[in-house]
Amino acid sequence: MFGIGPSELLVIFIIAIVVIGPKKLPEVARTIGKVYVTLKRTGNQLRDQMHEEVRKFQEMDEIKEFKASVESEITSIKDQAEEHIQAEIDREEQRFKDEAQSLERELTAEGGPMARALSDPLGSDAAAAPEGSVERAAADVPAATAAATPVAEAAPAAAKGANGSRPGHTGPGDPT
Repeated sequence: MFGIGPSELLVIFIIAIVVIGPKKLPEVARTIGKVYVTLKRTGNQLRDQMHEEVRKFQEMDEIKEFKASVESEITSIKDQAEEHIQAEIDREEQRFKDEAQSLERELTAEGGPMARALSDPLGSDAAAAPEGSVERAAADVPAATAAATPVAEAAPAAAKGANGSRPGHTGPGDPT
């Protein structure tokens, strides 16, 4: 128990009989037994509580480790997703650039629509006309305008009747 052998117990028992006396010895022995049991029970409870707290701390450490591994995994997945998305964006951007360059080459290539438009700003009709006809047509514009002017001035006079009134109206000198 406390490293006390039978000979030491005998010495303690003899001292207890002398000091306490033979009549009160059984009562003191019961009290000492009760105190011993109470101390032992309290020690066991304290030990069990300590083991429980240590177990909880170990569980908390395990939970912390698990949490750290989950956070690490989430970060890894997030990084991979960001890299994947960025790679997709880069691929699509490159595809659009390539397509734009292809369209630009196609439009500006010799014989392409843009090259024709740049080389022939007046359109395909002027290109189909004989050489020099554009200059002649530009010279004819003032003549055509001058020829159309008397016709435009004559139109209001023709709209009036012979007596100066408008057709469909009867005036003071109209026979109706």
